[in-house]
Amino acid sequence: MGGWPAFLRSSAAAIVSGAAHHDSGPPPPLWWRLTMGVSCLAYVLPALVWRAAGRGDMAGLFALVALLSTLADAVRLDVDLVRTCDRAVGALALTSSCVINSTTPLNATLCLAAVVSSLWWLRAGRAVRWRGSAAAHRGQGRYLLYHATWHWWGAACVCAVTAKVQLRQDVPGD
Repeated sequence: MGGWPAFLRSSAAAIVSGAAHHDSGPPPPLWWRLTMGVSCLAYVLPALVWRAAGRGDMAGLFALVALLSTLADAVRLDVDLVRTCDRAVGALALTSSCVINSTTPLNATLCLAAVVSSLWWLRAGRAVRWRGSAAAHRGQGRYLLYHATWHWWGAACVCAVTAKVQLRQDVPGD
């Protein structure tokens, strides 16, 4: 895989096209899909944090991310529209979180660090991507690890930054 500019260009194209990031072939085994499904549900956690912050709109957006991610990555519906919606709604949720949480230069920096560190895991997963052939089974575990970590790390970053910005209670003398 090329550098970051190539990755970002291909990611933008993938949002629009709904192109699969895996080769056709036999579907992954059940344990693999269940592991991926649990990681997709990590996006429920930012939904809960946003709900606690009184932002039902953002909570609903992240609940939709969890659903679409599960359909695209774990159930693996072979429908370009599902993958397009998964990526577009995920990008909207992440971007909206950054915009809403960038209330100070420090918070904007935290948002940027969260996005860049999360994208590292997505890029690593795309570099090894799922290959359905029997000869490529070694890379499948790495793809699962990287892509599941993209879900968990991204969700954790959104939770941490959102909790810091939105749920912070002013402390006297702070």
